[in-house]
Amino acid sequence: MAEGRVMIAATGSGSGKTIISCALMRALKNRGLNVLPYKCGPDYIDPMYHRIALNLGVQAMDNMGRIAPGGNLDTYFTNDDKTVQLLYEGGYVAAYDEADDQAVDGNGQSDIAVIEGVMGLYDGLGGTSVTGSSYELATVLKTSIILIVPAKGVGRSVLATIKGFLDYDEHKLIKGIILNRINKMYYVKLKQLIEDELGITVIGYVPDDDRLHIGSRHLGLMTPTDAGKPDVDSDMGRICGSATVNAEAGETYMTHVSQVISTACEIISDSIDMDSLIAIAEGAEKLTVPAIEQPGTLTDSDLSASMAESSGISAPISLFHMNRKITKMAIAMDEAFCFYYRENLRYLKSLGIKSLSEKFRHGSRIKMLGHDSGSSSQNSPCKHGSHKCITYSDPG
Repeated sequence: MAEGRVMIAATGSGSGKTIISCALMRALKNRGLNVLPYKCGPDYIDPMYHRIALNLGVQAMDNMGRIAPGGNLDTYFTNDDKTVQLLYEGGYVAAYDEADDQAVDGNGQSDIAVIEGVMGLYDGLGGTSVTGSSYELATVLKTSIILIVPAKGVGRSVLATIKGFLDYDEHKLIKGIILNRINKMYYVKLKQLIEDELGITVIGYVPDDDRLHIGSRHLGLMTPTDAGKPDVDSDMGRICGSATVNAEAGETYMTHVSQVISTACEIISDSIDMDSLIAIAEGAEKLTVPAIEQPGTLTDSDLSASMAESSGISAPISLFHMNRKITKMAIAMDEAFCFYYRENLRYLKSLGIKSLSEKFRHGSRIKMLGHDSGSSSQNSPCKHGSHKCITYSDPG
């Protein structure tokens, strides 16, 4: 587990948390540090950007069953001890040795954990409670906070905003400020005022630069795999410009995202004091990690009981041969099926299940883990072994 840890939070949504967090992760990695990326709350998309920033791919698990480090931390779903455990377990990269067909874990070592906050620092359940908020998570993990404050179109008033957040900080976790969307000349003036009057360190700024834009749609950011789909192609032109994303040239939105992160990294390497950020992260209070319970092995009867309990059906439900230990499981993972919690994937690993990611949209074939599914399915030799497979293809 990384003893050094820092949360990148903000005064509200749309303040630049994701792109700045990704740029900081990339900059730390470029310094040779082993970075663990986390997202506060139930967000599937932002961790994809974190993985791109650290050159870990996009998905939470690759086609060999290797699980990416980091993940989600959510005090609404987990109690304090479990939340700390998940932070600790984040450094363990579960994989499988194909030769020995057995699980292989990393050593869990890392230099620094970077946790991206959610919404405004104090915004939790329903927007009116601190429960599940970035601040509650930082409190549980005893993590120092760097607060991003939008500074475009404001002057001295930004001090009032910062003072309000500092006054509300019961545990004095806010250790630094980053001013976003401000030019260097004005930044120098405001930095001096903020530090002199409020006693908080301003570790840097991010200029207002159109190159640092990441597209949004629905209730969050566009996924890195969105490009090239008919429903978002028009957005591509508006967001990236035809010179940046050229579908005919085979470029994708993921390429654009990586370029944006690289540009942001170059910018913040000059405008943010990385040494101060590292010092703040290393100053976090030492955590005591609770004992981690190891689960047993999942069997068919366990699955049946669980399904019956959740569905309210009293009759036994079986997807596999009765009393057979479940050892392998195919998980859909492609452009359409990409919303997964790393923690759930790792839990399957801890149960002794070998998970294989499958690209269903690209005609992937999965192994049947039990009896023949019936004559209506298309069966063919499986690329993962001698069992029969079902071939899935995109109906579109």
